[in-house]
Amino acid sequence: MMKAVKLLSLNLLLLVFDLLIQTTHADIYHSIHNPKAKAFGNRVCTNKDCTLAAANFIHHGNDKLDPCDDFAQHACDRYKIFKNISVLDDTDVILNKKLPLLLKRSASPDDKPYHTLAKAVYQKCMGIEKDKPKKEKTSAIPTTFLALIDEIGGWPLLNPQNWKEFDSFEEYIADIHRKHDVPVLFSAKVVLNHFENNHDEYMLQLVPADALVLPYDYLAGLAQYLDPNNPSLIDDVTEIYSKIDNERQTILDGIKNEDTYFHIGQLQYVKLRYPEFDIEKYMVHLFDGIAEIRPNTTVRILNIAYFEKIHHLAADKRLLANYAAGAVLSKKAVFLNILQADREAYCLYLTRKLFEYPLSQMYVNEYFDYDGIVPKVSEMIKLMTEELHDLIEKASWLDDTTRSMAFKKLAHLKIDIGYPKNLFDDAFVSELYNIPPTEPSEDLAALVFRIQHKLRLTALSKISKPLDLISWTDTEQASVLVANAFNAFIVNRIFIPAGILSPPSFFKNVPDYVNYGAVGAVVAHEIMHGYDNEGRKRDETGDKRDWWNDEAEEAYKDKTECFIKQYTKEGVDGIFTLGENIADNVGMQIAYNAYKKLIASRGNVTEPALPGFEEFTAEQMFFLANANLWCNKDKTVDPNDKHPPGMTRLKVVAQNMEEFSEAFNCPKRAAMNLEERCSIW
Repeated sequence: MMKAVKLLSLNLLLLVFDLLIQTTHADIYHSIHNPKAKAFGNRVCTNKDCTLAAANFIHHGNDKLDPCDDFAQHACDRYKIFKNISVLDDTDVILNKKLPLLLKRSASPDDKPYHTLAKAVYQKCMGIEKDKPKKEKTSAIPTTFLALIDEIGGWPLLNPQNWKEFDSFEEYIADIHRKHDVPVLFSAKVVLNHFENNHDEYMLQLVPADALVLPYDYLAGLAQYLDPNNPSLIDDVTEIYSKIDNERQTILDGIKNEDTYFHIGQLQYVKLRYPEFDIEKYMVHLFDGIAEIRPNTTVRILNIAYFEKIHHLAADKRLLANYAAGAVLSKKAVFLNILQADREAYCLYLTRKLFEYPLSQMYVNEYFDYDGIVPKVSEMIKLMTEELHDLIEKASWLDDTTRSMAFKKLAHLKIDIGYPKNLFDDAFVSELYNIPPTEPSEDLAALVFRIQHKLRLTALSKISKPLDLISWTDTEQASVLVANAFNAFIVNRIFIPAGILSPPSFFKNVPDYVNYGAVGAVVAHEIMHGYDNEGRKRDETGDKRDWWNDEAEEAYKDKTECFIKQYTKEGVDGIFTLGENIADNVGMQIAYNAYKKLIASRGNVTEPALPGFEEFTAEQMFFLANANLWCNKDKTVDPNDKHPPGMTRLKVVAQNMEEFSEAFNCPKRAAMNLEERCSIW
């Protein structure tokens, strides 16, 4: 076994940085000669990226623990001393520290109107607390909220004289959903129709709402804040909202038949199922002036029985109006600064939520080196898809027809690197944020409500538009500003955001064994989701289709049984986590194979060592880089998370790779050198 690395002393750290400054080499690694680095051509990388990556690996690991006994402990034992979260989460934290620096800048002539508006929202939000006595500080907010209440017809509890009784329950709810996107009784959202293998259209999805966001006592406090001269409001609010929520819950608790849980179809047929809830009237009012609702517009109902009985909740109009006003305030109350404890965190969250595209532009322009990063990642993806192709080609248990379909799906896979292709399409972004500028006198709540309303109308308008194949907006999790990657298996598309392509997850100028072992394995993981136990059930377009030969399907299932048993022994639910475990294991294999292919294509020219790791090998460093991505202080199994704990992930994946035991010269019967390994391909 190779000699383990010793902890880097302060003197050695200073020496490395001194070498970094003194080196005159022209290569990006700022290489220096070191005869100890035999496996690396006697070269050591001393640039900033290599130094930072090496320092992380050294700080996190424990050289006294044998990697062949427990690689997770060897690589991560000291991680808990320095960090409470994973490297990916740490990358997110660093990213979120950069964003306020962009938003605090003064508006400049080079800013687009939507950049100026984003800065205004953040700065107004942060400025609420500044240099204003409490009375003055909050005086503008109630006016905004009272106007909001008037806009939805009033709050009978607060001002019974001004309440306007509505004629139509459906139109009343649609008006609130349309103007404020507040899920009173249920939510309404335009989503991609992937339930009927019809990916060229959007549909309206209706889902029962959760209970109110804020506890009843908070709502009572809000009511008293708006009307301090009415001491009975606390009891009245509690009674009203508990009554509606209890009735809602009674309906939900009484629904037992899961066979009738979903209902999807054209409006002309769906509406016949709900004689007491005029869904057509609701939709016509919801989309009035935005989009034409036709008889063949697709609707998906989640929880049929709930919507069959929803009219019972509207029997008492005054009660419903009181509840609706509370629901609107419950969602909007964060703008009352008396309820917002962590102002800075919330202001960033708010600005990100409202200005995904403008803020992503600002981040990419400031921090993302497209020319230095995207070509590297593109090459990585090309090699990894080639390796997956080879694995499929060599899988003796696959018949030719199934193999051909697997190739077809891989050939149709779409991968976005960094950001969506229309991120810098000024016409698109300008139309999305076609919002009048703000004035210094406009309070934060009023400004945000205006922006939310415009974005809501834009989201609803998709119901009548062609499928957007460029934006990331149809994939809820996908964002430029996160340290993660995503597979939208319903359209056979992968997103690799700029957020994950930054330190400490990704380093631009390090030997490739670092990035292939870390982010490379993450990207390969996402590619493999297309072939995991769920992803394999979809074809090259993302449609659900059985394209597996019966014998091939049985062979696949037999192979997955090995993973189920293996992870169950580690204390996690092997069935529940199966998809993630398949993606982890096969993804790591193709990332490793891709790295080896890359080196071979260069005539086996060696890359330099990281400082402090001169006596390691490139193969060992590949596994160490992967391990550092999953180091985590918390080893607790979350029964609701389909991912096993990070330490379990890195350990089991290494156990299943013969290449790991070869790299670290693990003896037979060592804990990390299993006699029987799990694999799919």
